[in-house]
Amino acid sequence: FQGKDRAQLIQREWEFTANFLGAPGVTYTGRPMRTAHAQHTIFGGHFERRLQILRETLADHQVPAAVQQAWIDH
Repeated sequence: FQGKDRAQLIQREWEFTANFLGAPGVTYTGRPMRTAHAQHTIFGGHFERRLQILRETLADHQVPAAVQQAWIDH
């Protein structure tokens, strides 16, 4: 994410997640995921590491198990 606007990245991630989880009135305004990530080389290890960080963060914040599972499954 070098050279990218960190605040904008965080905002798009929040929109994407809130929209996915069904938050009322939240619209994702970013590009489609495939388009947004097409210019980046993402290896399996990158994805697995991000998934592990997500699991740890959800657990640390005591997100309900059903929400954690829905998010991980997505």
